[in-house]
Formats: sequence, structure tokens, C-alpha cells
Amino acid sequence: MLIRDVLAGNAQSVSGAIEAAAQAFATDPGGFSQMEVVLCAWDNDVDSVMQIEDDTWVLVDRPLRAAAT
Repeated sequence: MLIRDVLAGNAQSVSGAIEAAAQAFATDPGGFSQMEVVLCAWDNDVDSVMQIEDDTWVLVDRPLRAAAT
């Protein structure tokens, strides 16, 4: 799993994205034995990861910033 734009989110939103992915993987790993999480701050980081992985089996997500109350 690749989480992009981590600098745009806060610690709570980034950790929430990781927790949600881990929970979904624990519920149904889809035949995989492990999950790798990569945090990317810049588009260049995302591009580098996608080239390494050849655009296969990479779930890309971004943290959602919690609404201010």
C-alpha cells in the first residue's frame, strides 16, 4: 500500500489511513501473506515506487484531513 501526500495530512489522518488498510488486510488479505506500507511525501516518491513495482499490486491512498470542529 502506498499512502501519498503524507505532508498534507496530520499524524491522526496518516495513522488512520494505515489503520484502515491494516484492518481491511486482516479481514481479507486476498491471498497475500503480507502487506507493505510506503509513505510518500512527494509525487516523485510515488513515481519511484510505481516504477519499482511496475504499477502492479499497489493500492494508492491518501490521508483524509479531519474536518475542523
